[in-house]
Amino acid sequence: MRSFATILTTAAITLGLAATGRAHDLRVLVARMMAAPGQDDTVYVSYGHALPVDQPIDADWLQDYHVKLPSGSFQTFVKEGTSLHSNVIHVEEEGLYQAVATQKPAVWTEVVDPKGVHTHVRAAKKSIKEGTAEHAMLIKKYAKALLISGPQTTSPPEPLGHELEIVPVEPSADWKAGHDLNFKVLYRGKPLPSADLVATYIGFKPDAAWCYATTGDTKGLAVVRPQQAGTWVLRVKTTRPAAKDRQEEYDEEVVTATLVLEVRP
Repeated sequence: MRSFATILTTAAITLGLAATGRAHDLRVLVARMMAAPGQDDTVYVSYGHALPVDQPIDADWLQDYHVKLPSGSFQTFVKEGTSLHSNVIHVEEEGLYQAVATQKPAVWTEVVDPKGVHTHVRAAKKSIKEGTAEHAMLIKKYAKALLISGPQTTSPPEPLGHELEIVPVEPSADWKAGHDLNFKVLYRGKPLPSADLVATYIGFKPDAAWCYATTGDTKGLAVVRPQQAGTWVLRVKTTRPAAKDRQEEYDEEVVTATLVLEVRP
């Protein structure tokens, strides 16, 4: 594991790149990450860089927005307007809830006008009629948060089957500050080797920075040792060249996934 000083340096670099890019992070957050049966809880979408709330997101940009209950059934959330899309969930069952938000895939193209001004347009590069299409990316985003009701779970969460996904190896009973937490990074259901994973907790300053960075091993396993109890946000990203039959539309495909979970003292 990297030293803490190295982690902070890496995180600062990551933040600098993100601030100049067009890709905002998609997170789904829960007001109470640990709720007692019978309580109401609030789920909402966090979009941007700062935590816990940065910018609202247009409902038309969201694809899936729901929660998977401990029983395996699903509750669909309401998406409306440009907002945080706050929904109240009545926590009845004990166990693990997985709240999910995904963004509709979209192509963003960097366009340079005759004066050399760079802008980013939500369109395929072949559809650009004015200016020069410099570079285009197909962006996909997946987000989930893990809510625990009742006693801490003794079995790790099951993958949801997202294209890119971070899955805890240990059950929630082991999510404790000062302990190594292991995560599987899955891409299309298979381990993603050498994945770069960053993490932070809500309350860390600056609130748009990451405080932890690590690289997974060849088997897709990444280790995070949170020193601070609280709500932690993890993110992983993978970039692939566009398929040959898509190269007129975009140059590369960028997929990101975030995971939010509660780390106990």
